[in-house]
Amino acid sequence: MSLYDVVLSLHILAAVFGFGVAGVAHSTMFRLRGSADMRQVRSHLAVLDKVGPFFGISAALLIIFGAYLIHLAPHDAPIHWRDGWVLTALISLVIVEAAGGAVIGRGVKAIIGKLEGGPDGPVTAETRAVLADGQWTINGGFWDPGRDHDPRAVPRAAGGPAVGRR
Repeated sequence: MSLYDVVLSLHILAAVFGFGVAGVAHSTMFRLRGSADMRQVRSHLAVLDKVGPFFGISAALLIIFGAYLIHLAPHDAPIHWRDGWVLTALISLVIVEAAGGAVIGRGVKAIIGKLEGGPDGPVTAETRAVLADGQWTINGGFWDPGRDHDPRAVPRAAGGPAVGRR
């Protein structure tokens, strides 16, 4: 097994780690929406607050191992920094990570701030409104923790606002 194979394995493992982090974040957001009492809400928000930095770690590992793969690639290999797919992947990853941190990360911190010091007990209508205020939604489409389940949400997210309109 060559060094290239080891670094390629680590690069793939970093991608799998990123998808695992995303799975934890998304499932926690859905659990947050279904919380029955404030203790559950605070617990889920704490998980979301802690899992956020792992997206950046995953992205950094992807970039580091990807760059090292390009460096280790044999000279006759068709992998170079000037390749369109390499630039597209790198630029897309940076943009997605920055946008995710700015929207979701800031939204979670704002919601934690709004709910901090609130009473324990069942989730009130006010709390549901805070959770559904749109700070972390994507165009009101598929990913909207504050909205009731809508089977048309997937086509709406896939096809834009004209598909699956309410």
